Amino acid sequence: MNYEQKSILKSLKDFWFALFSNWVFQQVVYFLFPFIISGVMENSNKSLSPASFYSYPQVVYFSLYILILIGFSAANKHILKQQKNSELNRAVIDELQNNITSLTRYMSTLSSDEKEEIFASLSQFVCNSLYTIFSDQYEDRNFRISVIKQILHQNKLMYTMPGYKSNSLSKGDNRPQPVSNCEKFFKNILMTSVEKIYILDEKGIKKKFGSTHEKIAEYIAISHKGDFDNICFILQIDCTKAGSFGKDKEEIEDFVQQYIEPFIKLLENAYVQERMKFINRGVDSIETRTVDID
Repeated sequence: MNYEQKSILKSLKDFWFALFSNWVFQQVVYFLFPFIISGVMENSNKSLSPASFYSYPQVVYFSLYILILIGFSAANKHILKQQKNSELNRAVIDELQNNITSLTRYMSTLSSDEKEEIFASLSQFVCNSLYTIFSDQYEDRNFRISVIKQILHQNKLMYTMPGYKSNSLSKGDNRPQPVSNCEKFFKNILMTSVEKIYILDEKGIKKKFGSTHEKIAEYIAISHKGDFDNICFILQIDCTKAGSFGKDKEEIEDFVQQYIEPFIKLLENAYVQERMKFINRGVDSIETRTVDID
């Protein structure tokens, strides 16, 4: 199927959803169908008896009526989903605009030394923003958002969690911890040096992390390295309600691309600014460090 054929099919699909979700069209169908069915039954060659109700014309028209009702329901659900996605998209855009404005003002007040901590500040900023968007849009406070950063500290590969936001905790922990001591799942992400979106359901979470203190239904981790050789940071999101990010892997990937990737770009810019300061000083050698995975 070529591009033009796909475009035609998409146009027909959009027209079908628009028509079947139209309130006026639905009311016209609801009004006319009983008269049509009544006319078909009256004009039938058979007498109007319980047995004649199951004659071919009646069955066809009643089946068509049921199919149209199903079409109305599907179209309404599709339109509601589009409206919800549109509201979420607007919320993300508004939050990003607020972030950029606030970040610009914040950066203008920082000294040269303070700019070295810009990634930690922005990580917390991103976690707070995503938590605000998701908790408001989904009316659910059981989201956890965090940022893990890989660094070189005292000649060892370490990681910190400069950004964290949940219903019970609103601050990250910037104290370095050895990568070799972190959970094997995180260790593999940090050490494989491959950018990837990790999507886990409840079974996958138990397999990777074992039993958790809280029930986690969905988990997303986005690893990012940009133009560097090693993974720079990981953005994590999890929740206790299944289906919050999408019904399947494809929907969740679309969710990440539309609503999470813009925040990844913000984190990337802050990371590059901070990292380049250390590289220019000649104290950043994370590019040449390697650690064996157990």
